[in-house]
Amino acid sequence: MTDQPPLNGTRQEWFDFCLDNPDNSACDDVDNYYEYRIDIVPNAVFLGFFCASWLGYAVTYAITRRGLAFNVAMMLGTLCEIIGYAGRVMSWENQWDENGFLVQICCLTIAPAFLAAGVYLCLRRIVYAFGKENSLIGPEWYTRIVSLAPFSFTGEV
Repeated sequence: MTDQPPLNGTRQEWFDFCLDNPDNSACDDVDNYYEYRIDIVPNAVFLGFFCASWLGYAVTYAITRRGLAFNVAMMLGTLCEIIGYAGRVMSWENQWDENGFLVQICCLTIAPAFLAAGVYLCLRRIVYAFGKENSLIGPEWYTRIVSLAPFSFTGEV
């Protein structure tokens, strides 16, 4: 490990230098996994919002004992968001370290699927609230259609 930047080094040598010396001013313009500098404030704010959301879903379910599938889907989605933004906060210290990048890219990619599933599970109740006559299909079919949607692309049921 050296504290001197590789002045005529290859791209990989610069990357390795910045991985070992992330605070060196010579690394300001060196490519990293993100292609920009991570900002701690918005990532910490989102981390806090998703922690509060997860806690809200957990407390709501603990008190009401209703909507298990919805709460599980939303809690899994917010948990993935929490882990993903924690990975971004990890990357703030050293944006050339692969671990934080991989954590955030995996978790922030799959989290919306869980959150969307929670919303889709509410469609039936929304139709009941606004009246069955306002829907083209019956309320009980929404959950069935959404739960079968992943299989419609493969042709298997």
